[in-house]
Amino acid sequence: RHPLRGLARDLLLNGLGAEIALQPLTESAIAALVGEDAAASAFAHVAREWSGGNPLFLQAMLDHLAEQGVVTRRPEGGWRLQTPAVDFDRGTPPSLGGLIEARFERLSEEEQRVLEAASVVGLRFCAAVGAAGGLEGDAFEDACETLSRRRLFILQYGLRLLPEGGW
Repeated sequence: RHPLRGLARDLLLNGLGAEIALQPLTESAIAALVGEDAAASAFAHVAREWSGGNPLFLQAMLDHLAEQGVVTRRPEGGWRLQTPAVDFDRGTPPSLGGLIEARFERLSEEEQRVLEAASVVGLRFCAAVGAAGGLEGDAFEDACETLSRRRLFILQYGLRLLPEGGW
């Protein structure tokens, strides 16, 4: 519903722009932001896991960690790690908390239940999780597909055949 969406769509339709889908940042890309030593590598692993490689989340996380003194900005660009990778608060940066909450509240009740059930399991989950949210398997999968297509909170990882022969 943001006005820039309409502008972006018009630019694309008139051949005046191109959409570039950004991939998540890799651990090595994150390490390059904070240095090339072993501490940076350990931090990059934790930061990638925490942010999912999302550049917006990573930037907010680094700003939040700078307020805590965990990282500092280098004059030449990038960041410098000030403490070991395990010594920082991994909560949601305040600057993103409100945005995430607002997006979540705009979802349907069913989509919220899907995300709540999936969040208990972790980063990867299967349709069987739907039962925990009180949803039938097909309804759970449909809601996940819709969320994934709209790029809201989850991404489709793929299909796996379960030992019992289901998906």
